[in-house]
Amino acid sequence: MDEFGKGTMTEVGLSLLASSLNYWLSKGKDHCPHIFASSHFHSLRSLLDDTDLLSFHTLDVHQNGDELEFQYKLVDGIIDNSYASYTALKNGISREIVDRSNEVYEHLKSGKSLLDVPQQNPAAEQQDFMLAQRMDDLMATFLEWDLTNDPLGFLKIAKEALSPDDDKEEDAVQQDNDEAAMEDNGKVILEEEEVVVLEEKEVVILAKEETPRKRLKFADEDKENLDGSYDSGRKSSKRLKIAEENIEKSD
Repeated sequence: MDEFGKGTMTEVGLSLLASSLNYWLSKGKDHCPHIFASSHFHSLRSLLDDTDLLSFHTLDVHQNGDELEFQYKLVDGIIDNSYASYTALKNGISREIVDRSNEVYEHLKSGKSLLDVPQQNPAAEQQDFMLAQRMDDLMATFLEWDLTNDPLGFLKIAKEALSPDDDKEEDAVQQDNDEAAMEDNGKVILEEEEVVVLEEKEVVILAKEETPRKRLKFADEDKENLDGSYDSGRKSSKRLKIAEENIEKSD
């Protein structure tokens, strides 16, 4: 069995593995199958029955100063260190993070709670703690939310819950500024549209007043209402001729 209990909480995985092995050990020499189990649960040994059926082995490692030399050789014994810190440093994790990890590990190894680990940055860790509380509240909301009919509503609540307080203040200020800008732009645009519309109306009015066809209509009406005088007829004919010439030019 390789890494039995992986993917569960440490306590759960460790309990399941220890219980399973003790079950087979209790069967005795005649009924216990040959089991080869590998695990990173260093406290597993203290949870197993003391019996001659059980033996422990590990891979040999030689330490040379700050360097480790992995021998890839199975030897008798146990180990209480997975060399995770050494591996992390070799893969580019900063020394500061690794040192903090070792500090927390030694604290937990002594049986103390995570809440008792000395804080390096109280303000930042307090903010993280508050964020964790908001996530717990958000999970409760998620379990009760109707995601089928209102998925966007939950996303909005999640964004508000998980956003840092500073970001919320900045978003509120930015929203106020955007709304004010939109109002100002709306007034400017409205005024420009009114001016444009007014100018278009003026152009249309002028065009109607100056259109040759309208002048032609006036000339026809004058001709129909002649009083028989030569001067009036000549003036109307002249106006009609001018109107016809204007139509030809415009066409």
